[in-house]
Amino acid sequence: GMRGEIRKSWKSGTRSGSALLLVLLVLMGTVSMVSGIQHLLIQRSTHLRIESNEQRLRSALILGLQEAVTFLAEAEWSLEFLSSKIDHPREFDTSEDVHLRIQLRDAQDRFNLNDLSIPLTPGTLRDPWQMFEDLLRAQGVELNQAELILLRVWIESEEVWFESPAQLTLALEDAEWVPSVSALFSSLPRPANRALTVNVNTVRPEVLRAMVGSPLHGWADSVLAAREQEPIRSIANQVQFLPEVIRPTLEAALDVRSEYIEALLVAEVDYTQKTLRALLHRDSEGEVEVVRCLW
Repeated sequence: GMRGEIRKSWKSGTRSGSALLLVLLVLMGTVSMVSGIQHLLIQRSTHLRIESNEQRLRSALILGLQEAVTFLAEAEWSLEFLSSKIDHPREFDTSEDVHLRIQLRDAQDRFNLNDLSIPLTPGTLRDPWQMFEDLLRAQGVELNQAELILLRVWIESEEVWFESPAQLTLALEDAEWVPSVSALFSSLPRPANRALTVNVNTVRPEVLRAMVGSPLHGWADSVLAAREQEPIRSIANQVQFLPEVIRPTLEAALDVRSEYIEALLVAEVDYTQKTLRALLHRDSEGEVEVVRCLW
């Protein structure tokens, strides 16, 4: 009788233990499942927040680009404006709490890479390739003759159209110097068969010196000093005492104003940033168009 009671008690305990173990396993599975669901929900929530922020940033950048176009269209297009005012960033918060910074700068203050393949004008004192080489030397870059020939053949045979100075690396695979010289170059559309003018009121000193060559560096420095006093209003007045051989070239290559402006827009929300670079063109009627955008 006692053995039967013990056996019954043991079986009952075993069943209770098995049931408890089953409950524990179910609970553990439920906790694990809940934890997994929570993890998925957090991931989904994070993903949705990132998507939402991405959309807010893009919307803010488009809004900023519209602001830049309106500002340039309505601004008084004076020499003073083009010489200094556009460099100061404009900052504001959008209705979606995105902080937006808009910086405008003259795009005709550098050497245009798309001028490298211009047909040479008879009697030109310096050609674009000489200017290009001088600009590289100004930054401490010395290309050997083989590299220069390779670059020139690539640009002239392929009729390369530069969207960005960074494209220089496509011709020379290990051209580590490109980032250091990019600030001296632009990649602007140009009128057929002639160089796009460089704005003498904003041109970078190295670029102006490269345009005229070492014999006329003194003249370039005097022009740079003169524009510090007030904007230069006439190229003819600046070149009238130069040798006849260089005068027509400079009158054709330089101007006192610009028609291309670059816009750099930076939007930020929740420590996330997105940028937009745009090239804007304003025609003689004051109409402003977006030439290209780079996200």
